[in-house]
Amino acid sequence: MVVGVGHYFLLLTRGIIEIIEPRKGSPISQALNTSCEFPSLVIRMVKIGEDSGNLTTVLEQVAE
Repeated sequence: MVVGVGHYFLLLTRGIIEIIEPRKGSPISQALNTSCEFPSLVIRMVKIGEDSGNLTTVLEQVAE
């Protein structure tokens, strides 16, 4: 199944809202993992971006 970037953008937006609303301060990677909608590679990349302080760069790479 081919999934477009728009689908992932929507899921990422939902993940961010989930973080902001009930669990302020939770890592984005945790919310993405909880959603069960993202491939494990994407979740691991986001986690590495969070840990290294390069989340913006990693998100740009994931979007490509």
